Amino acid sequence: MVRSSSVRSILDQSGDDITDTDLDLYFSTLPSENPINELSEQMRELIAMTSVDVITSALARAELPDAKELEEKYLSAPVSTGLLCLRHILVETEQEANDIIDELRDGADFAELAAERSLEGSASITGGALTGTESECLPTAQYISGFDADFVAAAFAAPATTWSQPVETQFGWHVILNRPWSEVGNDVVASYESPNGPLFYVDAVLNSADVTIDSRYGRWDPPSGRIVPLG
Repeated sequence: MVRSSSVRSILDQSGDDITDTDLDLYFSTLPSENPINELSEQMRELIAMTSVDVITSALARAELPDAKELEEKYLSAPVSTGLLCLRHILVETEQEANDIIDELRDGADFAELAAERSLEGSASITGGALTGTESECLPTAQYISGFDADFVAAAFAAPATTWSQPVETQFGWHVILNRPWSEVGNDVVASYESPNGPLFYVDAVLNSADVTIDSRYGRWDPPSGRIVPLG
């Protein structure tokens, strides 16, 4: 429901809306006896709008952010692009993490420190970079579904232009860095030019927009990608 509202919000900006042609990409795959066919039209539409095919079809008509707009978003809050392009250093104790930060303040190179000191097995090769197979960045949806929740919350809140404070997870203590646009900007732009670009834009809206939820149900929590209880 929240995701479908975000799709509509994006389409509204382009003066467009979901069409029957979009929805049929989902409904045409359903057997006639599927119980979904017995639901109200509104409920059927909400379910259909969870389909990747429906979303990408509809948002193919929307205007996605261009390179300049993506750079502005990234420099303001990287999660507002729907992507994260991170390095991190994993150590055993909070004191070690604070020592890492002191060295960074004194001018140490983050990637070199990660290669030398991080407990992550591949850091000696990657410099602590968390990358995809074809990109320096990962979708925020992938972080939400596959990473430690405390790490994700800290990554979402990490400063755009410097390193985070020490973050504790089940694996130890992390220092997180949003990589500079000069390193990853081409990858962010290329991601938006790919077939999955519309999906990243939906995630970007969910990560950064003021999503209003009826207080009876809770509040929208971007780092977990779900509605959580108030308080």
